[in-house]
Amino acid sequence: MGTGNGGKGSNATTQDLTARLLALPFGPILVTLVGLAVVGGGLFLLYRAYSATFQKHLDLTRLSARGRDAIVSLGRAGYAA
Repeated sequence: MGTGNGGKGSNATTQDLTARLLALPFGPILVTLVGLAVVGGGLFLLYRAYSATFQKHLDLTRLSARGRDAIVSLGRAGYAA
């Protein structure tokens, strides 16, 4: 069954799309804005990982201190990934 991208890998498909966008009149600006949005989203997730605000959605009261630390560490790693 075909993959829909002519057998190209996802990297080649992304490069083709980027090249087509860059060929548009405002293409370089559009590609820059998309890149900034991706970087901004990544920075937001790193902030969420660092601040561990996800704890307010968890009931950690029944866990030991070690268990809470483990859950918070796993949550931070998950957001950072």
